[in-house]
Amino acid sequence: MQSSATAPSLVTNFWDAAVLPPGFEEATLRLRELIVQSQQPSVCTQMCGIRKSLWVGGTTQNIRKLAHALLQAVDSGCAMVGHWPPFVYASVATGKMLRERCSSEGRLSLHCYMLPISNCTRAVEPKGSASKFRFLDTKYDLSRGLDRIANRTGLRSDVLVMGTLLSWCMRPQPELRTAVEWYGASLGFRAGSGARHRHIALHMRRGDKYSLHARHMGDHTWRAAPESFVTWGRRFAADIGAERVLFMTDDAKVDLANISGDLLRAPAPRDCLPSFIAAAAVRAGKGSAHTSAAKGLHTISNHPELLAKHLSGRESELERKCGPPILMDEGIQLLAGIFLMAQCAAFVGTQISNVGSLVVELMATQRHPPIFRDILNDAHRVFLSDERVWFGGVHNPKSIRPVHVERLMQTNGLATHGAWMEQ
Repeated sequence: MQSSATAPSLVTNFWDAAVLPPGFEEATLRLRELIVQSQQPSVCTQMCGIRKSLWVGGTTQNIRKLAHALLQAVDSGCAMVGHWPPFVYASVATGKMLRERCSSEGRLSLHCYMLPISNCTRAVEPKGSASKFRFLDTKYDLSRGLDRIANRTGLRSDVLVMGTLLSWCMRPQPELRTAVEWYGASLGFRAGSGARHRHIALHMRRGDKYSLHARHMGDHTWRAAPESFVTWGRRFAADIGAERVLFMTDDAKVDLANISGDLLRAPAPRDCLPSFIAAAAVRAGKGSAHTSAAKGLHTISNHPELLAKHLSGRESELERKCGPPILMDEGIQLLAGIFLMAQCAAFVGTQISNVGSLVVELMATQRHPPIFRDILNDAHRVFLSDERVWFGGVHNPKSIRPVHVERLMQTNGLATHGAWMEQ
């Protein structure tokens, strides 16, 4: 736990490196004490877990669900046991080397990347034992849970509560810590004060988000275009004097050839992703014009010779670019990027994306309030707090923001959308 004057220049564990926010010091400490008391008891007598039937989403959505479950566990005074999602491997664990290591060490699902939430394990208890186990309520009212925690701790900041819960859930395994250190150094998170102030974090969410498709966005489709994301990121960086913009994207259609210079991909170039390598190997091996990442991974599993041929002679190049082979893993790449973005000076993206919300909430553990700009100014997901003040979100069909008066000027003098008001 750090004071605001001694915050580290590179954070690999947001729980250990949390900065006590001015005005919330005692309340934050009380919440942290409740988490430790409930999840690291000296005797494991009260234990709870998540039902396997709970709907499973994307990786960052699952992490946020774990944080919600931890809130309920802390509220109930029970230690969370077991692994969730229920699959042996999380959906992002696609690196063969890390998969094998996690399997041999019994690190299931998200535990492959993050430490177990509690130090308790569920065992078959003999009749009459004092130990008790129950499943957490899948219909738990998050709003009421936040109210109860606020009454017990005095911490009436939802973003701080969520950031504190997430920082516990996301305490890294050694490989993830190594990835953050390796990629942080390569991206300029140098030692010395103020390192994080030289970076802006940008997350481009578009292609895989149903509500961001053009049929739903209508006249506001231009907001979610890569060109608009890039322009906002550069503008925000200029506003606060940042030197670099670190970006992540879920959109395979983003033309990376046009994103260079002061924009760097976090945490590493795209060809460090196993899915991208697999797709490229299949295209090269079969002469395909296009192969999706998912299809590429499936094909490679049946035709490993395609991957071997594609990587032949490139091993040293990839290691210079991607780090040790153990880091070439989808989960490592995603989570290391999130860790790095969460310690930037500010965040630009969409809060309807779980990646965006997770980054901002982790940011709050380093600086409160976190500095971010939602390019949609959207209240799509209720945040249950007045810390996020929204203004007519564009997803709302009754939006009061007229489209025709809005435009975003790029550095070349052209506007991404809209026209100048008539003289």
